[in-house]
Amino acid sequence: MDTASNIESGFGGLSGEVWERAKAEKNWLLFRLQTEVRDGKEKLAKKPTLDGERTVDRGIAAVRTFDEASAFMAAQNMLSGAKAGQSGSLILGYFPRPGAAMYGLDFDNCVDPRTGKLTDDVVASIVAGGESYAEISPSGKGLRIWIAAPSDERATKRRVVHRDGCAGMETSGFGGNAFTFTGKRFPGAPASIGAAPLALNAVLSAATDATPA
Repeated sequence: MDTASNIESGFGGLSGEVWERAKAEKNWLLFRLQTEVRDGKEKLAKKPTLDGERTVDRGIAAVRTFDEASAFMAAQNMLSGAKAGQSGSLILGYFPRPGAAMYGLDFDNCVDPRTGKLTDDVVASIVAGGESYAEISPSGKGLRIWIAAPSDERATKRRVVHRDGCAGMETSGFGGNAFTFTGKRFPGAPASIGAAPLALNAVLSAATDATPA
């Protein structure tokens, strides 16, 4: 059930009112994946881009609907010959501005890319709640939960949770950060975007650093 081979790819499984609203918003952008070496290790960096080449601010890049961004991504990746998810390719992203339909919860280094199993107990318990759609990050090592935009005032700003030796956690905030959107649904996760109050509170309650938008 939780193996990498069972991770569902594509966006056809997502449905519901929140998802349809989010698709129509011009909050979608593209990231160019680029291999960089940091501290002697290769890392797949994500660069916001409007034209597929130049790096721009995420707010400037987020001007397309889901369909527009998807079509541009497919065309550019075909022209460049870059394989999806590899350096040089484009990948979708979503930028939750104030009034947006969706909101992101990000969890780093909590998935074993070889097996697809969650390696962090806190993240595993949040996902087990099954409140909303969850997907695997581009690296295969992280997880993202997309939820219906919350009214909780604590969620307004981007918040980061640093946990020594454990998965880091982050909220997107409104206008604070843009996250990639892979469409690789985590096995067992709902195919709809829910309110997810328990998942949101778990991250916000642990947050010690509020980064202004």
